[in-house]
Amino acid sequence: MSPYLFIICAEGLSFLSRDAEDHGVINDTRVCRGAPLVSHLLFADDCFLFFKAEVNQVQIMKDILTTYKAASGQAISLPKSEIYCSRNVSNSMKLTITKILGVQSFIGTRKYLGLPFMIGQDKNAIFSYIKDRVWHKINFWSSKYLSKRGGMS
Repeated sequence: MSPYLFIICAEGLSFLSRDAEDHGVINDTRVCRGAPLVSHLLFADDCFLFFKAEVNQVQIMKDILTTYKAASGQAISLPKSEIYCSRNVSNSMKLTITKILGVQSFIGTRKYLGLPFMIGQDKNAIFSYIKDRVWHKINFWSSKYLSKRGGMS
């Protein structure tokens, strides 16, 4: 599919989400303290949807996804999709949400674009492996491509 066609279709999903937000049927949320309110984020061919863990909002989000599928012809693979809920959401509500949407509950061990999906308070511990990998590559590169006198070999 043409990348432009995908962008046009993604804009349709964005519109449906904003429209539900404007009509007050979906509440945008903050992903952490001090963050701006968001209802959805689109990145490449991924979509992150944010809404309150309430049955009516889950059903509305399912309706939005159904409308998007009917309008765009793009099927969203719900069995491959996951949902993440805050600590404040009860286990019974998480189960209800996964049943309504037909998605899995997020475990938290996955990576997204090579980075940990969930980052806790200790960012140094989480990202230290990236620093180590970069230093390893720099050291490998410099020992392979530079001569002792500093010129290229």
